[in-house]
Formats: sequence, C-alpha cells, structure tokens
Amino acid sequence: MVTTVWIVSIIYLIAMLAIGMAVSKKGSASFDDYAIAGKSLPFYLIMWTFLATVWGAADFIGSPDEGYHRGISWIAWTLGSEGGKIVFALTLAGFLARFSFKSMGEFMDNVVAKDKTSRIVIGLLTGFVAAGWTGAQSMAIGQIFSVFTGTDSTLMIIIASAVFIFYTMSGGLLSVVWTDVIQGLLIVAFAGFYWYYAFGMVDFSLATLTSKVMAAKPELWSLTGASGSIPWLKLFTTFLTGIMGTFTMVCYWQRAFSAKDVPSARNAALIGGIGTVLVSVISVFIGLIVFTVNPNLDTGVAPYLVKNFMPPWITVAMTLLVLAATMSSADSLLNIAAIITVNDILMPLKPDVSDEQKVAITKWVTLAWGVVGVICALKFKFILGLVGWLYSTAAGALAPAVIVGLLWRKPGEYIYDNSNITPVALRYSLILGTLTAIIARQIKPLMDVFGGPVIPSSVVTIVLLFIISSITKKETVSSRKIHV
Repeated sequence: MVTTVWIVSIIYLIAMLAIGMAVSKKGSASFDDYAIAGKSLPFYLIMWTFLATVWGAADFIGSPDEGYHRGISWIAWTLGSEGGKIVFALTLAGFLARFSFKSMGEFMDNVVAKDKTSRIVIGLLTGFVAAGWTGAQSMAIGQIFSVFTGTDSTLMIIIASAVFIFYTMSGGLLSVVWTDVIQGLLIVAFAGFYWYYAFGMVDFSLATLTSKVMAAKPELWSLTGASGSIPWLKLFTTFLTGIMGTFTMVCYWQRAFSAKDVPSARNAALIGGIGTVLVSVISVFIGLIVFTVNPNLDTGVAPYLVKNFMPPWITVAMTLLVLAATMSSADSLLNIAAIITVNDILMPLKPDVSDEQKVAITKWVTLAWGVVGVICALKFKFILGLVGWLYSTAAGALAPAVIVGLLWRKPGEYIYDNSNITPVALRYSLILGTLTAIIARQIKPLMDVFGGPVIPSSVVTIVLLFIISSITKKETVSSRKIHV
C-alpha cells in the first residue's frame, strides 16, 4: 500500500505540474496577467479556485481533532472563520470586482488614504500571514503523508512543495487557478467517500450521535463547554475574530479583483463560503463520532478513522485528498505573498520598475517565499501557532481600517478624494492597532475576558482613525477614475 500511495502521489504531482506549465506563458505575459490573470476569470474558474483555496488541511485534519477535544463549542470558531467567507461574499466580493488592483494595500492606497508607509505596513501584515500559511500547508502535507505511509515526511514535503512552488512561479495566478479546478474536484470526490464511511459509524443519524456523545461526555455537546466554562463573550470574540480575519485574507481579495465581472466574483465567493462552512461543521462532527468510539485517542482523528474503519484504498484517496487540499491552499497563498511583497513593499520604495521587471522579480520572490516555507515546515514545530498569532494580530488593525475606510467618506466615487480618512490617521492607527494586539495578548485578564486581541485592537484602531483624521488636514489630489 505504501508503494501505491507513492506512485499515485507522484503521478498526481506530475499532472499538477503539467497543468500549471501549460498556461505559464499566458499567465506571465504581464504583471496584470501574473497577479490577477488579466482580470478575465469567469464564474466557474473563480468558484473552483475559491473552493480549493478555502479547503485546506485545517478542514480535513484540524477541525476533526478540535471537535474530538472541544466538542461543538469549536463550531463557534468554524462559523466565524468559515462563515466570514459568506459575509465577505455578500459585502465585499462584488464590490472589489469593480476594481483591478493587485492587493489590499494598493486598494487602500488609492481608495482610502494615499500613504506609502501605510501601504508598506499593510503589505507586511498581509504578506507575512499569507507566507506563514504556505509553510503551514507544507507541514501538513508531510505530517499526513508520514502517518499514512509510515515513511519520513521530509522527502514528501520537499517534493510536493517544489511542485507547487515551480508551477506558481512559472504562471502566476492563472497556473494556480487551473490546478485548483482539478484539485477542487478531487477534494469533493474523495471527501464524499470519507464522510460516508465516518457517518456510517452512527447510522447516518444525528440523534444517534447526540445520544452517544451525551452518554460519553455531555459537555462536548454544549456550545459553552463543561458547565458553561466558556464565557459567551469569549465565544463571540472567537466568532468575531474569524470573521475579521477572513476580511484580511488577501487571496480572497485577489480572486475578486481577477473576476471578469461583479456577479462572477460575488456568486463564486458565496458558493465557496457555503461550501467551506458545511465542510468544517461536518469535520467537527466527525471528531465527535471518533470520540464515542475511542475517548482515549493518542493520534489524529483522520488517520485513526482511515486505518481502523475504512477499506485500504481509502488510504490512497485520503492521501490525495490532503495533497489536493493543502497544495490548492499553499499555491494560492504563496502566489499572493509574492505579489504583495513586490506590489506593496518593493514598488512603493522603487516605483520606476518596468512591467517585465515586475514579473521577473515576482517570480524570484515566489521562489524565495516558497523556500522559506519549506524550511519552516522542516525545522519548526510552532509554525501553526505563529500563523495564528499573525492572523489575529493583523485582523484587529486591518479589518476596522477597511470597514471604516469604505463607510466614512463623502458621497460619490470610491476614490481617494472622497475618503474622510487622512494618510497620517491610517498610518498611526494601523501601527498602534497592531501594537495593541501584541500587548493585549500579554495581559491574561484581558485575554480571559475577550479570548483574543481582536476587540481591544479594533477599538484602538477605530478610535484613532476618527480622532486623528478629525484633527489633521487631508491634502486633496486631483480627482480621477482608477482601475474601475
């Protein structure tokens, strides 16, 4: 079986490489093509790349483990982090599709407040989160392959990462999108088999699962944990953190910017959001199913299920499922991390770079971030914790800045002239909001109440945006239509 898993995995990786390379010439024709596929993506490509990007290792590996240990209280995080994608679809996706920017930083620079420092800060916050998740996905590839085959994870991390780094580097977003179509289809097919066998253990009955969980450990069937040990405010903060974090995941912004029209972006994001909520909630229930069978599990839920309750061929299917889920997320995050680095950090410092040079630089930055991700996956055990730290830290500053920037403005077009936020206000609110998140995390009583730094940092960011903007004068630049 180990040999079969290796053979099938190598064939799959070669196929992904071939698909990515087939569109590499078109995908790297210009920086617009490389970053947002020339703003030409139709609904079906946007839909599949949304689905494939949002379905990652967390949905099939992490969520069942959390359901096993935390019970349905973990659904609060699921509905926030994954439900946030539905909120994004209904509020921002269609609106962003009106523009052809490459990143959140460029959008804020042109629509809210034109400030080089703010754009670089946004680039750092969003870029490091995306790059960190790339390393986390590489780590997940190695871990699950090791569990299913009993072989060292190092080789698979290197091989799989090399494949998605190379095709992402070669063709940019277009390569990512077309490989995501195949990977999304694989995820849907293999996840269906996995769920069928898992829910068969409780006769496909929620009532049966409920009675078994209540008999084994009733607190797992409570949204607030054992005897209400999880405060409702903390539960709400968990939900809010997930939503605000989603608003800062710039790979979703990139998908909207690359859509050929507004309906394609909005509808594709909505399907992607609904799909990922369903997958994540189902995964939590799978964790509970396994708990009723073995309350003393010393390994992950997914490997335990596959090895003990499913036919041997499921091992091959599950390996491909995780490979597809992790690679489709990793390539998207790697692509946007490189684009942000060039577009929001390097370009503001050196704006006189030709379009051809931008593409070339972005390719090398893609390679660099990919190598960093592989090194992190091989050398460190804390990368998932680090990514979570970056995620919640960025959310408290970026999400309020985006929301206030879009709502607090003069009537008319969405251009810099009509925004009430001044450059200095945006700059200091982002910096001090981020610092507030870092400091708040060190204050245990504060974290016990709010469950995270998002609410304190959001309050600081919003207050500073209004106060500083009110006492500083905004210089008016010539009105113009931009990228619409």
